Amino acid sequence: MRLILEEQEKALTQSDLFEFEKIFRRPFPEGFKSFYIDNNGGYLPENNSNPFLLGGFIAIKYGNVPAEKTYQSLINSFSELKEMVPFA
Repeated sequence: MRLILEEQEKALTQSDLFEFEKIFRRPFPEGFKSFYIDNNGGYLPENNSNPFLLGGFIAIKYGNVPAEKTYQSLINSFSELKEMVPFA
């Protein structure tokens, strides 16, 4: 079953992901990169049953509040989150 997300942002390139990895100074798992190549952020359809109460995924690079901005905001307020990647 393929995950379908609504309101995705502009598609990412491998170069976009490489730049995002540089922020965190480490490579991401191939599954994470593959997911973001296929789905750059977005939300589950409202009619989808969601047992995890997942609101959606944060886009990388594009959109009003991409993961890069979310990350900066989080670490400015909570320095202990510095090594964590905001994605959902």
